[in-house]
Amino acid sequence: MKIAIAQIKSFRNNTKRNIQKHIEFIELASKHHSDIILFPEMSLTGYETKNAHKLVFEINDSRLDILKVLSEKYNQIIVTGAPLKIDEKQYIGSFIIFPNQDVEIYIKKYLHEGEELYFNSHNDFDYKINLKGEKISCAICYDIEKDKHIEDAVLSNSTLYMPSIFYSKAGINSGLQRLSYISRSFSIPVMMSNYSGKCFGIQSGGNSSAWNKDGKIIITANDKDECLLLLTKQQEEWSGELVSFYI
Repeated sequence: MKIAIAQIKSFRNNTKRNIQKHIEFIELASKHHSDIILFPEMSLTGYETKNAHKLVFEINDSRLDILKVLSEKYNQIIVTGAPLKIDEKQYIGSFIIFPNQDVEIYIKKYLHEGEELYFNSHNDFDYKINLKGEKISCAICYDIEKDKHIEDAVLSNSTLYMPSIFYSKAGINSGLQRLSYISRSFSIPVMMSNYSGKCFGIQSGGNSSAWNKDGKIIITANDKDECLLLLTKQQEEWSGELVSFYI
């Protein structure tokens, strides 16, 4: 089994360019025979709050069509995010796109202070990904700060915890400590995707990383470059490889 973790730079208010960036990363991951690729929080639009309503996606959004085609072409699950509108309410969501072109949804359960002004939380969209003997729980950013979120993942018999986040350069160290604690305390591997470069007008923290179930780091990116982290499982052990992204 092989998992690709994408660390990307986003283009503010330019969803078209962000989708093109996704295409390039998906194609790069396919060259390394990835089974699934994870992108950061709201990766299709970049992280936004008050402008999110101008960029919002719907469940059957036609802008996802090219990603569905690529998922089928490369037999690769794609986990990507955007502000999401359901029944006239706005959420922070992840689209889980399957090679048969089905799309499932995960919605952020716990909102960071201030996000409640623009988004709603939801507990009913918590899709678990079953892939090659693994059961994967998704998370979005502030979800990781709540023990109940990871407790629920463990109670569901999840074997992997995969957060999509946007942590700034100032906040990333606390996020890394938190995720190391989660993997160690709950005996579950953690694989996290963050942005590099500027996002939401501030410097993102990068450092996309993976930890084994003992809380030991498998691999980590730096704080500035776009790249893929490739995680491979063989005989119950995970190993990592960093692939640079240059276009």
